[in-house]
Amino acid sequence: MKQATQVKDADKKQIYNRLPYYRTAVLLAAGTGILLGANTPAKSALDIYSPTHKFVRSEDNIYSANFSWGQFINPKLDLLAQAQEIDPLLLIQQDKTYGYINRQGRIVIRPKFDEAFDFQEGRAAVRIKEHWGFIDLNGNLIIKPQFDSVGPFSEGRAWVVVGMKFGYIDLTGKIVIRPQYADAQDFSQGLAAVKQGKAPHEGYGFIDCSGKVVVPLTLNEVTNFSGGLAAVNQLGNISYIDPTGKPLISLRLYNSGIYGDSDTFLFYEGLAPAIVDKDLNYGYIDKNFKFVIPVRFNWEKDGPPRRFSAGLLVIKLAGKYGYLDKANTIAIPPQFEMAMLFSEGLAAVKIAGKYGYIDRKGQVVIEPQFEEVNVFSEGLAAVKVGNKVGYINRVGKLVIPAQFEYNSSFDSMFKKGVAKVYLNGKPAYIDSMGNFIWRSK
Repeated sequence: MKQATQVKDADKKQIYNRLPYYRTAVLLAAGTGILLGANTPAKSALDIYSPTHKFVRSEDNIYSANFSWGQFINPKLDLLAQAQEIDPLLLIQQDKTYGYINRQGRIVIRPKFDEAFDFQEGRAAVRIKEHWGFIDLNGNLIIKPQFDSVGPFSEGRAWVVVGMKFGYIDLTGKIVIRPQYADAQDFSQGLAAVKQGKAPHEGYGFIDCSGKVVVPLTLNEVTNFSGGLAAVNQLGNISYIDPTGKPLISLRLYNSGIYGDSDTFLFYEGLAPAIVDKDLNYGYIDKNFKFVIPVRFNWEKDGPPRRFSAGLLVIKLAGKYGYLDKANTIAIPPQFEMAMLFSEGLAAVKIAGKYGYIDRKGQVVIEPQFEEVNVFSEGLAAVKVGNKVGYINRVGKLVIPAQFEYNSSFDSMFKKGVAKVYLNGKPAYIDSMGNFIWRSK
């Protein structure tokens, strides 16, 4: 095995930049999961790397069982790992080392790792000096540090890097697909995208969990499978394939840069954007590849494709934002300076330079008064008041005082009763009442 010290510094940096490995595609401006402010540029889908996230998936792509998050139990995992999926441990940092606490704030795995990431399928990647391995939920080093870089476990497999080559291991650490690829992604619905060759946009295809090539490595770019479909770019045209590699669409869709904007081509609530020409005009197709929303938008004029949420799509017309429904009818007329996706029945909109919230009828239910906001999650939304961040409830009352530091890269949303916040430049966790569960020393 080639040791990390034998890898060139530039190459090591390239590998290291893939970490943290949990990739969340966040749509800025009309997206979710990140505080959006007056100075935030309106961009298309963007990869945000965070140690507290899993890759955002379409509604159909919830592991191999296709259950909802609340119902998910993976039969491949032991009981302890299954319990962790429901009540996960929280990653903490003390001084310069990482460990884990439970949701009551008790340290379960003491901080001792040089770097660490969240648990997935009962395993968490940890770094000791130059190499990566995995621990179990008791903190046991179940897969010794030996890899230059690693990815999360997904469907019983995790990608690993040895000497600049990507392969896969199983939950015991056994190499089940030898390192041989120039790039590799997580398994999704039984398949993983891999790449051969050094050229940046060629040599992509799919393998199964045994390493068998299912879709030949001849594609320019690909997305992961979602709902039985994957978007692929071949010779500048976007199409969709099934898990056998069979083309499922006769439309010739234009490639806007699938690798950088892979979220653009995913189906949300049964619809996906379809860019039809080099001028970046687009509409929306259903899973029968029929246009439900005809080609009426242009990337440069109306902004990048966005996704449906709660049956509504954020649109931009004549410089103003509004909402379109799946019947191609204007549901809420464009009138806002900015608009975000609906979450828990409310959406943040910008009026006269301030953010407030509207309901699905377009009625303002929380008056515009905030410089920056987040979407609602578990009945609470983070808002910026002055230079501090606090939380409001669904009627706009500040129920957790604005006392936390603003950090544009942190995930301020509540998940299972816990949110991550920052104080004095250090992370902390609070409950839905604003009580501290854990604070960095």
